[in-house]
Amino acid sequence: MTEPTFSIITAVRNGLCDLQRTCESLRAQTAQNFEWIVIDAASTDGTPAWLAGITDFGDRLHWISERDQGIADAWNKGLILCRGEHVLLLNAGDVYDPTLVECFSSAVGPDHVTCCHARLLTEDDQLLGTFRARPALLWRGMHLPHNWASVPLRIYKQFGGYRLLRHAMDFDWFHRYYKARGIQGFVVLDETLGSYRLGGHSDQHFREGFAANREILVSNGTPRMVASLLQKAYTLKHWWFHRQF
Repeated sequence: MTEPTFSIITAVRNGLCDLQRTCESLRAQTAQNFEWIVIDAASTDGTPAWLAGITDFGDRLHWISERDQGIADAWNKGLILCRGEHVLLLNAGDVYDPTLVECFSSAVGPDHVTCCHARLLTEDDQLLGTFRARPALLWRGMHLPHNWASVPLRIYKQFGGYRLLRHAMDFDWFHRYYKARGIQGFVVLDETLGSYRLGGHSDQHFREGFAANREILVSNGTPRMVASLLQKAYTLKHWWFHRQF
């Protein structure tokens, strides 16, 4: 194929069923100008054999299976393999609506991050609400569904990849980018173009994640008292949200 417009990176470890769900959403895209890069952390559930058996993606599928140092390390490995001008990170189990790649194709540019909204689903696919992309609020927390944020590869090369943190590695990167570029560094498509399943790493470790957010804010100049208040507020909000379901 010609060089793809998008490189979609998926990190997975022993999540074959989730990976298959994600794969089907990519097969259904109305625009196929993307490559799919799967970074598997030496899964033992049949993931490598399943990936080896995929033929319909042709040379648009690239995958490796080896031990890594966590999600951030997997994403960084994927960034090294990218051939596309724009990069999307898509968690195993999450899905794009069929028109996402098509919609993003007409909105991306070399000097901004393009993002949209995503549905929030329970693990059994009940609709809980919408995760809205609000980059103007990145000064205080992760108000961007990172699976629905397309970053030009040239910006990754400028700002570097993801720090090898156990939690909040996505907020760490986007907060750093926001601090440098501000709201002018983003274009928001006011559309909901995919579904994010709760129950993943960030959801399971939300307390640790918000604690990590606090330290990221402090390291970037936010007074510790303000960062601590934000941590408590987000933790309470998350707890209350889940308590209702």
